[in-house]
Order: sequence, then structure tokens, then C-alpha cells
Amino acid sequence: MSRHPERVISLVPSLTETVLDLGLPPERLVGRTAWCDSPPCVRRVRRVGGTKTPMIGRILKLKPDLVLMDAEENRLQDHRSLREAGIEILLSTTRCVADVPDLLRALGDRLGLASGVKAADCLQRALDGLRTPSETSAGPAVLPLIWLDPLMALGPDRYGGDLLRRAGFRLALPSAATAYPVVNPADPGTPSPDWLLLSSEPWAFTMHEGRQLQQAFHLAGRHKPRLRRLDGKLLTWFGSRTVEGLAACVSLRRELQRIQL
Repeated sequence: MSRHPERVISLVPSLTETVLDLGLPPERLVGRTAWCDSPPCVRRVRRVGGTKTPMIGRILKLKPDLVLMDAEENRLQDHRSLREAGIEILLSTTRCVADVPDLLRALGDRLGLASGVKAADCLQRALDGLRTPSETSAGPAVLPLIWLDPLMALGPDRYGGDLLRRAGFRLALPSAATAYPVVNPADPGTPSPDWLLLSSEPWAFTMHEGRQLQQAFHLAGRHKPRLRRLDGKLLTWFGSRTVEGLAACVSLRRELQRIQL
């Protein structure tokens, strides 16, 4: 653990982006998933499968010093297989925005990147400068949709939901919402949202699908919500993108509030 790893594999798209943004030389990144597409230089890095379908054999042949994983993004069985093969793993357990500064510091420390501390401090200042959710309780009620069939949303105890909440939105979810609740427009326990936020990933919602969902709320005798498409990466990619995602969500909240006036 004393030396910094020279052969890194990332199985998490947002962590791939983050370590390169923090200054990891691209030649030290020897493997990434098919979903790791940012920054552009990463496309020259060898692919080792997907986040849920990593090619363990290929990973072992690349002889990594360190593999980056996330407790939710990746499967426990793959984590176990790599550990049993003697591979060191840096495991993210990011669940909310407040977890990200420590993640940035951990990545910087393990990879020998001084910018990790700087990025963490920058994010912490941005978080400290936000008003508390109670001060923005009049923010728009939004339903942040991430999957079509079944219709699923981001819950309040996951990174994307927490990002929206910190930006001043109210989440139009049942009171007993799970991490990724299945939503039924006809369910009286689901609050009527002012807006449907149509994420571009993991499901790339179209406006046609959004209008169908609007109609479903209307046919259920509910308030007909407005539609807004949203860059899914800004909403769900934690790490170096968090400051940008937070600013974008605050800006969006202000814009939607103006429209509602």
C-alpha cells in the first residue's frame, strides 16, 4: 500500500472520469467498462466488460495494481472474485452528496494525486454555501424518473435524489419510498409532481414517452405535470462532476420556479 498503483482499472464510469479529471495520467488507466466514455481520451483504454458484467479473466490478465468499484454499481460476486485473486480494490460506498468529498480525498491519497484534496475542499465549500432544504421548501415538486418499465424514480436516500433535494427541489414520492421506488401515477399515495424530470440515463426518456406519462397522470385524475429532460450524468455521476451537477440542479430549480410563477 506504500507505493501508488501504476496499473488501474475502473469498473465505474463516474470514477473513471473522476480519476482522470484529478490528473491520473491516462497511461496508468489500463482498463475500463464499455460505459466509461468520459473524458474522450478514455476511449483508447481497453474495455473489460460492463459494470455488471466485467470480464474477470481479462481483468486478471491486465495485472492491475488497483481496481475501482462501487458497492451499488458493481456486483458483490465480482468484488469477491477479484479480492480472492489478490487484487486490491478501492470500493466506493457513495450514497449521498456529503459522501463525495471523502471519496475524492481517498482517490487522491491512494493514487498520489494532490488535486483530490483540492477538489474535495471545493465541493465542501459549495455544499456549505447552500441553503438548508427547509429554506427551499417551496421549491418545485419533481418526480426524477430513471427507468420506464417498470416506471422507476430516484429515491431521497440515493445520490441523485439527495442532489436534487440539496438544490431545493421537493421529491414527489410516496412517504415510504425506497432507494429506487416504482411509481404508479394512479396510486393515491404518490404525490402529484409539478414536473416530470426525464433522465437521459440509465433510461434515455423521449418526449413522446414523457407525454404518455403526462396523460397517465391526467387519466388518473391527477394534476398534469410539466416535462423537462435532464442530463442523467449530471444527476447520477458522483465525483469530479458533483460540483457541476449541483450547480446545474440549483440553476434548474430557479428556472422552473420562474416558469411556475
